[in-house]
Amino acid sequence: MITDIITIGDNKSMNKEMERTIKAMSKTKWVPAKIDGEPVKFRFKLPITINIEN
Repeated sequence: MITDIITIGDNKSMNKEMERTIKAMSKTKWVPAKIDGEPVKFRFKLPITINIEN
């Protein structure tokens, strides 16, 4: 399960779309992190860079 999504950036609508997309990704099957065979919480950053040219 993906929780505690934080987006940063100047474009609020783009931040909302990134959050929506990541929440949609959480509906797929994920393999949990494990320590000694036991599932544990794991935190990671997923940097996304988008360059838009006019």
